[in-house]
Amino acid sequence: GIATLHFLYNGEKNITINARKGNNFINATYPINGTKGIKVIADKNSYKAGEIANFSVYFNEKSLTDWAYYEIFSQNFVVSTGRVKLHDGKGNFSIVVTPEMIPLSKIKVYKILSNLTVIKDVTIIGVAAPEELKVNITMDKEKYEPNNPVALEFSVENESGPIVSALGISIVDQSVFELGGRFSGLEKLYFELDKKFMTPQYEIHEYIFSNSSYFSTLNTTNYVMKGNFGPEEKTSNPEQYIANAFLFKEKNILLYWTTLFLLFVCSAIAGIAYVAIKNFGKKKVFLMAAIIGICLTLVLTFGAFSKEVKEMEKGEEMGVEVVNMGVALVENARVDLHATGYGNESQPKHVRQYFPETWEWIPVIITNEKGKAFLNLTTPDTITTWGVEAIASTQDAQIGIAKGDVTVFQEFFVEPDVPVSAVRGDEFPLRVMVYNYGDKDISATVELMDNEWYSLLSPAKQTIFVESHSVSSVTFTIKPKVVGEHVIHIKATSGDKEDEVKKTMRIEPDGKAFSEIENGELRNNQSVIHSFLLNPDRVPNSEDAFVKLQGGMQSIIVDGAEGFIHFVSGCGEQSMSMLSVDILAYQNMLKKEGITDEQLFEYESMITQGIQHELLYVVDSGDGKGIVWFPQDEEPHPWLTSWGLLTFQDAIDAGFTIDEKIIQKMQTWLIAQQDKDGSYVFPEWGLYETTNPILKMKKVATTAYITRALLYSGYTPDAHIRKSLRYVESHIHEHWNDSYTLALALLALEYGNGRESIRDEIAQQLLSLRHEENNTIWWSAENTMYANSEWYGSHDIETTAYAIMALQEHGGFSSILKKAVS
Repeated sequence: GIATLHFLYNGEKNITINARKGNNFINATYPINGTKGIKVIADKNSYKAGEIANFSVYFNEKSLTDWAYYEIFSQNFVVSTGRVKLHDGKGNFSIVVTPEMIPLSKIKVYKILSNLTVIKDVTIIGVAAPEELKVNITMDKEKYEPNNPVALEFSVENESGPIVSALGISIVDQSVFELGGRFSGLEKLYFELDKKFMTPQYEIHEYIFSNSSYFSTLNTTNYVMKGNFGPEEKTSNPEQYIANAFLFKEKNILLYWTTLFLLFVCSAIAGIAYVAIKNFGKKKVFLMAAIIGICLTLVLTFGAFSKEVKEMEKGEEMGVEVVNMGVALVENARVDLHATGYGNESQPKHVRQYFPETWEWIPVIITNEKGKAFLNLTTPDTITTWGVEAIASTQDAQIGIAKGDVTVFQEFFVEPDVPVSAVRGDEFPLRVMVYNYGDKDISATVELMDNEWYSLLSPAKQTIFVESHSVSSVTFTIKPKVVGEHVIHIKATSGDKEDEVKKTMRIEPDGKAFSEIENGELRNNQSVIHSFLLNPDRVPNSEDAFVKLQGGMQSIIVDGAEGFIHFVSGCGEQSMSMLSVDILAYQNMLKKEGITDEQLFEYESMITQGIQHELLYVVDSGDGKGIVWFPQDEEPHPWLTSWGLLTFQDAIDAGFTIDEKIIQKMQTWLIAQQDKDGSYVFPEWGLYETTNPILKMKKVATTAYITRALLYSGYTPDAHIRKSLRYVESHIHEHWNDSYTLALALLALEYGNGRESIRDEIAQQLLSLRHEENNTIWWSAENTMYANSEWYGSHDIETTAYAIMALQEHGGFSSILKKAVS
């Protein structure tokens, strides 16, 4: 599928390519005279699986790093990723061509620019299967049900016939890849039927059921019938019900009006008799006449009513004949419910609860002398197609590849959409898909079992009508009430067809989370016991305990570095606080095993954004540049500018590019702030100095901090640096009991190669000021560069960290430093 076009280039800006087949065609226009961007080129157009593919990358735009990232796509899936370091805008990388890359693969290369945009280039390679070995995969069946035995046979041969080889076998759920890249298989069915099962569903259940009944379809209305309530056979039809209801209605109306008429006649006769007796006095005569009149009225009325009833009954017989004609019309649709399993309950053969993504992964199976290997397995519970891949290799490096499918299937099954987790007390819908791959429409009952850990806000048992080769769904509303890992248990039945599924989910606690952490060291088979006092008002079952064993403090820092990287925002000081930590965390992430290229790409983007954000606060001042607190500030701050030099140098060490002119101008501005005696002071207007008068008097700490920042960022020692170092050496004894100032002074003197005797003296004094308890060491301070003891509790940690750095630079205190790091 690859075509090569040759043409003479005369400086055209674009090339238009037309592809045509019959009456179908596609036009595509591409720019070909670009002078900026990124380009990836393969050393060949096509490869065989097992070969090495080499690629060259060219880049000529602005970026803060030398890293470019690449991804290998095959059939819309990412096969592998990586990154390549560019030198002078050029780089190379190689990949092993794998069977997953057959038949075509796209190689996409990305680069993050300084303005945070991402550019990319794509090239396509063809990949063919190796031809040295022929590998065949044979199954004992075409389809399997869940929890069924499977016998797989693998055979390997070359041109000479069967051959002994080593097989690597993997069996993976194909739907995992389908969901990741495109819709097909069951997922395709789901979306094709989405419109249908979004239509409101309804059911009409008749009142008469029997052991033998039928589905009646009249006027396109579906009537669901099933029965096991008696031995007699009864037919049931909605039109008969309508006719009977009409007759019943008419009879009751007639009876109502007849009763009213009789009451009126009797009342009239009784009234006339009463008046006659009172006026004429012939009591017996008139009383007898009244009784005869009432009886005559009753007889006449009953006769008329009986005649009307006979007429209605005659009409009823006609109605029954019509209904029987309707029954005859659907006689062919009659279904014996015993034959289809309706009315028969049976236990499920197997409860499906094992749903792996990878069924088997076997690195080595050696075939016999006939080139055959056999594998006996049991199918998992997932209704899916499993992709079987076998790679064969011989001792003389012949290679062969084969792929096959194992289909696990049943006509009737359910698939609950179980969330990974929910919060106790929250309501959530549990949707259960009901699949009917049979040739007949069915009525299915879906039941949610085992409800001790939740309150069910909908019926536990629901019935649904599912057309043949179709999907429908029911929804249960659940309100969890118990925290922990729980099982969702679904049972569905349709006649003799049953499916039962169990899937797990976690219920998270509501309320406020509390955590307690204990750290320590284990040495020489040592044992440690930690006791925790649990809050009696805690949410039941919300307790979790974790124990993590790590090889040392470095592994702890590396393991936790990912959680420190965030997007940078805020003022000049706030953004520097985040950016400096981002960069240090990124440096440690580079040391972490298992870090993915996707993560590195993300972190590089975040740090690039942070650097660009911080550069907004770098302003011109005189002959140099400095960092301001807020954008409207005109005068930079020496502390922020020094911190910026330290942070930008860390970024450079981590592989980011900062304009050298910016670094040099920041150094120039700081040097211009130096007093004649070599000292530095922080101005009165800073946010922290105005509320921290003790810090304003620490000229030695300020001078040491700025001097170290200059040296750390690559400033060449000169007369200004030597003057600052002499000031620190001359005045350090004024702060002889201040661990914070001693640590900063020792760091600056170590970087600037100050007098050795002074460095030794400071180191010994720093050691004497340490605190030691429970095999740990730390240093304390009443305040630090930005926080006094009344504000934050971090000053001891910062002071200890500077002391560790200073003593590490000085050398010779490894045992003490280990305790301090702990």
